[in-house]
Amino acid sequence: MDPPNMSNILRTVLVLKEAGALKKTLCGEWSRSDGDITYLGRIMAKLPLDVKVSKLIVLGYIFGCLEESVIMAAGMTVKNV
Repeated sequence: MDPPNMSNILRTVLVLKEAGALKKTLCGEWSRSDGDITYLGRIMAKLPLDVKVSKLIVLGYIFGCLEESVIMAAGMTVKNV
């Protein structure tokens, strides 16, 4: 088994930062390749879903439209038939 490519790791960290799951800093210092996990990130990590789908469901719960957000999330995860 090969280790992950560093560019893939950096891209993933960027996606998590853009989603609000990671802070732009690590222990108070700006970091391109890492970041402290946010409260939102902790919740998203417990959901076995894609980053965008997890965030949609969490925000749907926060804003009182969980049922609608779960329906949209289900539509986002369905493969083309």
